[in-house]
Amino acid sequence: TSSLAKTGRLLVVDEDFRSFAMSGEVVARAVEAMGPGALRQVRRLCMPDVPLPAAKSLEDAVMPGPEKIAATLRDMAEGA
Repeated sequence: TSSLAKTGRLLVVDEDFRSFAMSGEVVARAVEAMGPGALRQVRRLCMPDVPLPAAKSLEDAVMPGPEKIAATLRDMAEGA
């Protein structure tokens, strides 16, 4: 929570589906610990709620990987 208090930002990356995944629980616990107004930016980077593709190239396209994580972090920094 010290990092959250310092930056007011939270990015949760999860390779699970967005709906009903652990990422929602992590966000909920952070908000409960810090208070709803303490966080300026909260993002979840998860697999979209689509069927998991059979082709590896398509699976890579929907999974959060290093490029998507870096792009999301840059976007969060720019939105400061």
